[in-house]
Amino acid sequence: MKDGLFGIKKSNRSLRPYAHRAGTDNPEKIYEWLDSIFEGRSNSISCLTEEIVWKGHDKVLKSIVDG
Repeated sequence: MKDGLFGIKKSNRSLRPYAHRAGTDNPEKIYEWLDSIFEGRSNSISCLTEEIVWKGHDKVLKSIVDG
């Protein structure tokens, strides 16, 4: 990780998990929606403090665990 951690907006992460809730596939509109529910969310960084264990339910989580 030579470039450090990036928030959703800078990470080039798939926005698909947010598209339905945001009501659009347009990335800029999804970022606007993210920021409307929590100021700065599109630039925020999540940090987990313990190992992630996939239990067979969430496919998005599996991709993170396998990552």
